[in-house]
Amino acid sequence: MASAGSSTTNRTCAACTGETFSTTVNALMCSPWRTCGNGMEAAPGSSTMDRTCQVAGWLRQFGGANHTETYAVATNANADVFFAGSV
Repeated sequence: MASAGSSTTNRTCAACTGETFSTTVNALMCSPWRTCGNGMEAAPGSSTMDRTCQVAGWLRQFGGANHTETYAVATNANADVFFAGSV
């Protein structure tokens, strides 16, 4: 919003600026774009759309309906993550 309205004038609207957006026409406020991790931005934001972050390619879910249990989690100098547990 560029300026508030009054009893005799209409409110004046403007597009969101900087790293902000609104999906609502004539919104009172703009929201900040979400923050992505380093190199994780999939698409930049705009005045009408939030920034899109990508999921890391190495992300993998373990476990499921069998209620897998994890007993230990460890990392090494290469930032590899190791899980110990049972199904």
